[in-house]
Amino acid sequence: TPNPTGSRLLSAYYLVASGVWNNSDNWSLDSCNGNGSDDNSTPGTTDAVVLCDGYIIELGANITVGSVVIKDGGGISDGGSNRSLTISQNLLVYGTGTVNMTGGNSFTVEGSASFLGTETMNVEGESVFKGDLYIESLTVYNQNGGNDDIRFRGENMTINGTLNLNGNSLNIGGTTTQNISGSGTIT
Repeated sequence: TPNPTGSRLLSAYYLVASGVWNNSDNWSLDSCNGNGSDDNSTPGTTDAVVLCDGYIIELGANITVGSVVIKDGGGISDGGSNRSLTISQNLLVYGTGTVNMTGGNSFTVEGSASFLGTETMNVEGESVFKGDLYIESLTVYNQNGGNDDIRFRGENMTINGTLNLNGNSLNIGGTTTQNISGSGTIT
């Protein structure tokens, strides 16, 4: 969104084609029905990102972004390369959205994270959730058969479905009292 002097303020970017993060043709400032970036840009460190239904974005570099919404069938991938993704605000994943971080990288969510469907997370390396975590159904896989940590550092974890760790470990710890609640299970 331009301000009166013409410089860009915080924006929402919509992924409208699968591809590499730094290709502006994959992004729209309009909606999930848009056509490529309206201002020849890609999401910045404070921008909101919506990964539209059916599209997968490959990081291609270490990325820091404001917030991320992954719609049903959308996803993030590091392409098997050692890339990190830091979400400085919140992560919201719907339906069958996916997070594929398999290159021995780090995946960090500074704000809250919500998994609202039957998502999968393929990880190799550290995944850190620093805010509240809400899970309806989440299955965690490790591409190399190892058992990497899912680290919860927030205050409240709610599991109302199944958190399937597949041999990975859930490391709970932080500087505040932590609460785990819900009617679900951890396997």
